[in-house]
Amino acid sequence: MLAATALLVSSTAFCQKSVKPPKEKIYNALVSVSTQQRKIVGVLKEVDDSTIHLIFRDGTVRIHARVINSIVIKRKGNVGRGALLGSLTTMLVGGFVAFASSDNTCDSNPCIGESGPERVIAGAVLGAGIGALIGMGIGSAAKAKVDIGRRPEMFRRRAEWLSQYALPPGYVGY
Repeated sequence: MLAATALLVSSTAFCQKSVKPPKEKIYNALVSVSTQQRKIVGVLKEVDDSTIHLIFRDGTVRIHARVINSIVIKRKGNVGRGALLGSLTTMLVGGFVAFASSDNTCDSNPCIGESGPERVIAGAVLGAGIGALIGMGIGSAAKAKVDIGRRPEMFRRRAEWLSQYALPPGYVGY
């Protein structure tokens, strides 16, 4: 017993924790330009004093400030994360509420899902669906919007602020 305790203490005392670098946040830019009706959507790679650089699966594009009407910044994958967190949270809440409100007494009407486990499952499924919809709505909200109005001077004033959403230099993960 003493040997097992000594082994356990020594193994935890001399172990090094692995430190992972923080995960980089990747932002999508939805750029409205005067030359197209559709918005150009891509990962925000770089912002300089007169252009914005976006990455697509098949390459990159550079858009000059003279044609940019507006830029909307959204975090990549935020809708899915919101739906997942919303569904898990409200699934637990729905299950607890259904469990707490389950009683096996019925009036003259026949009970649907009379037993406790059936009500808990029904409450969890209903809660998960509602929470996923709410989470998707919250996750789809834009992080930031900048109106440029095809004015290079407005773009230059906002370039430093926009660059905080760009990929860090030397990023190779995308």
